[in-house]
Amino acid sequence: MFDYLLAEKNFVSIRQYKDFLNDLGPALAQIQSFSDLIARQGHQLLVPPDARALGFAAKDSLASWQGIKASIDALGHAIPWVVQDLNVFLAEFAAINDEGWDRRTSIVRIDPQRFSIVTSGNWTGSPPVDVLDIMQMFLFRLGMCERTVEQLRTSVRTLTENTHGLFLRFIESLKLRLCSCDGPISKIEAYYTLGRLGLPGMQYDPNDSYSEEQRRELAKQHIVHLETLHAQSTGSANNLGDFCFRLMRFIEDARRELLSNHDLQTLPRAKLSMRMMDYSLTEVREMSTQLTIMARKLNA
Repeated sequence: MFDYLLAEKNFVSIRQYKDFLNDLGPALAQIQSFSDLIARQGHQLLVPPDARALGFAAKDSLASWQGIKASIDALGHAIPWVVQDLNVFLAEFAAINDEGWDRRTSIVRIDPQRFSIVTSGNWTGSPPVDVLDIMQMFLFRLGMCERTVEQLRTSVRTLTENTHGLFLRFIESLKLRLCSCDGPISKIEAYYTLGRLGLPGMQYDPNDSYSEEQRRELAKQHIVHLETLHAQSTGSANNLGDFCFRLMRFIEDARRELLSNHDLQTLPRAKLSMRMMDYSLTEVREMSTQLTIMARKLNA
């Protein structure tokens, strides 16, 4: 249902954005050397790109990308595991509920040893006193998943929002004039034609035998490419953020139904509460499947 929010193209755009920032260092060093040379010739240069700030942004983007990969990998394992265990528990609870108990019977009357999550050897900690202890265990596991989703959303937001303004200023800087004393040639055109420089990831070798006109045209094309890269990465981050928000909402819905149970809760009421979790768990399972597929691709 939400496949488009976790489409591979979203990760491709964000990865390209991260790669460009991390590969930009050598080009910025060349730009600085070229700018120093032009300044020594008496030109009044306009402000060049902020290499220091872009360097910090590159480091932050790499850390955020690693955080994205780690969170997706963790969720790709944790969510299917807890959803599978929870579905088994709900099926067993429904079967026990249908055994003809008095309608006023409290859920704490059920022997927790009747549930496979307790007897399978996967139970950790003290033996459960009643079924509420089992529900608390699921609440804890779902809460851990929810926090990991929040970490994923934070990493995505950090990767794009923290560099959003800086990257835009970088693009705008390249479009401004190189100096205040010559004709209206943009920085990037000057870098490409006079400095024989280039930007990373553009499939462009500045040492090739391009004419000056070809270099000017390539400079203009590469500005458009950077603007497109920025727009696509921002849109992709918004999609991933929306995916995380929806996934967190479904997890919260499931946790809310578990939290509605208490020691005076009757079996019929508990059964109704459990049924209310079906839709949320189905959505969580499908979204986790997408995460699992994406985790494999990111680690390939």
